[in-house]
Amino acid sequence: MVLFVLAAFTVLLILSLMGNWHFSVSALVVVPVIGIIFGVREYVRYCALSRQLALRCMFYERGLDRLRGEWRALEVTGEEFARGSHLYQFDLDVLGDRSLFTLLCTTRSQVGATRLAAFLLDPVDLEETTARQEAVRELRGATALREEISLLGKYQFQGCNAAALHHWLNTPELRVHPTIPIFLFACGSAILLLAILCLAQFVSWMQILPILVPLVLAQGAVSAPLSREIRSRLRVLQSLKNEFSVLQQGLRLLQRQSFTSSKLKGLVNQSREANASLQIRKLEHLLSGVVQREKEILALPSLLTAAGTQLVLAVERWREANKIG
Repeated sequence: MVLFVLAAFTVLLILSLMGNWHFSVSALVVVPVIGIIFGVREYVRYCALSRQLALRCMFYERGLDRLRGEWRALEVTGEEFARGSHLYQFDLDVLGDRSLFTLLCTTRSQVGATRLAAFLLDPVDLEETTARQEAVRELRGATALREEISLLGKYQFQGCNAAALHHWLNTPELRVHPTIPIFLFACGSAILLLAILCLAQFVSWMQILPILVPLVLAQGAVSAPLSREIRSRLRVLQSLKNEFSVLQQGLRLLQRQSFTSSKLKGLVNQSREANASLQIRKLEHLLSGVVQREKEILALPSLLTAAGTQLVLAVERWREANKIG
């Protein structure tokens, strides 16, 4: 539809120019643009709806497989979570093909599957066991909530770079003097502004070089002592870009819920008090910036403004504010 509208009005525009018709050419330009915007919006909307429909279908098909006792065909067996010294993980079919783990595993991410395996393998005291049973009884009839959970993220199952995530969580915080991020931001903003003025031809490069060169040198002098640590942390952050999407959407869903069992109420209250969904969203924006700076078109501006250093320090401030690590 979009291509048809664009082609039709392009032909009309060409004919009007060739025939020197007496009507506003700008009006002809506006109409296909509006059509294209409308068509793209509808296309994006229907893509999202089709993805949700596919995820819903997979959710109920997997449920039917379990009811029919056909969960052998499911790929997740939990064997990757096996522990060498565990007494009964295979003898009682806790893990492995047609195991309890395979029957129960409807998690949306690798981290969730890891947590489920820990729930099945690690013993807990009576109080915790009772709290979990109470939560399960409340969730047992919450089919609509389970369906909403199945729609989280872009994929049916979100993989996880567990090693990178574990390494990041356990890396000591990078502490710098509070004035360094402010100085880098001020220098980077000034350099970017001067470059834009030159590109817009308000001033010439020769006019701003006496200002630009000292700024770049001062910024480099402050960033240089941190360069090795910054590069190491940037590599880790690049591998974490897609690790938090399901978590962020899941927390947002959790914060909208109202439960009666003590364990679920505690999880909801903790999430709301920390505004966890918003905090994870902020982290996602920072990680997106880390990835975007690697694009060729942004490589030089990123280098001139020390964007990598600023982003790493921003992530470290996020960790400190949220007590991560």
